[in-house]
Amino acid sequence: MAQVWEGLSPEAEERALAAFSELLDDQREARAIALARALLGRVVGAQQLRVALAEAQVARADDAGAVDTLAPLLEAAEPAIEVLALAARALDRLGQESRATQLWQGVLARDVDYPGARSRAAPEVVAPSAGATLASGGELSGGRYLVRRELGRGGAGAVFEALDRDLGRPVALKIYHQRGAAARGRLRLEARTPARLEHPGVIRIFDLDEELGAIAMEWVRGRSLKAAARDEVAPASVRAWILSLVDALAFVHDAGFVHRDLKPSNVLLRRDGRAVLTDFGLALPLGESPARAGEGTRGFAAPEQLRAAPAHGSADVYALGALLLELLPAIPTSAPAVREIARACQALEPAQRPGLPQLVELLEAAFHGS
Repeated sequence: MAQVWEGLSPEAEERALAAFSELLDDQREARAIALARALLGRVVGAQQLRVALAEAQVARADDAGAVDTLAPLLEAAEPAIEVLALAARALDRLGQESRATQLWQGVLARDVDYPGARSRAAPEVVAPSAGATLASGGELSGGRYLVRRELGRGGAGAVFEALDRDLGRPVALKIYHQRGAAARGRLRLEARTPARLEHPGVIRIFDLDEELGAIAMEWVRGRSLKAAARDEVAPASVRAWILSLVDALAFVHDAGFVHRDLKPSNVLLRRDGRAVLTDFGLALPLGESPARAGEGTRGFAAPEQLRAAPAHGSADVYALGALLLELLPAIPTSAPAVREIARACQALEPAQRPGLPQLVELLEAAFHGS
């Protein structure tokens, strides 16, 4: 039987975390996860490493693995709130609603404003703010929208298909989970940045309701790039998605903005095959520094972005590299060339990454004949 140690010293855990993060930055997720699991199989505790591993497993849709990783921490007398929330999200996606709800209730008991906890701890009620609640019939009591069904949810908010009763048109209505000043700031960014950008590859914003904590935007009836990548798709479709996405990014950069949260779930696909950039909640004007470090999605955010460097288009190029790697199985003929392009996009030095015009040329050549 393998020896089980009591735990890791703070110094040893810090070294293990650094090695784990380095492997993730190098896009060696499978290796990072395998080594971390092997180490954690022989130690008790190691909360930071367990959480980092579980986050990586959730990112790879291994929700059952994430729950197993967090199990020793959940058995503690008072599990950390981040442990409860991460396990609850994984259980939600596994369809284990009862267990997930119990954990969300534990999160809510610690922090009533924790993102997503209120609606998930009591799924029958969505209460964005006083005077703007979602009743059982779907009427939005404080506004003009009739909510029909939920389209999806993430860390910042939930998105609903709704009817704008004043104009008689369907919209996607995103309602933020939190109500604080930081959430209001992100809400304004997510609404106002794309509202300044008129391009078929940028989501159109129709309305901003700060009291409700909601944005009404066009309802793109296609699916997300994340969902599409799970299915068998024609390489020609992937080519069209990627090239139209680069075109949209170039437009955003030329207009003086950096998206800073590019990932497959934030790219929607129109029925004509064009990719659409959504969720500008972390967007910044070119050259502006963020209020805090660590903004972005692990595995997609550039290292300098996580260190709170001023916003630069090269950070979106880094994220585009990570996105390209996720699409490789759908483009077998072009995969070797696209993999090399992705690696170039993820150079550690921002200045060494290709610019978007160069990327178009490289991608066109990679897809030639596919």
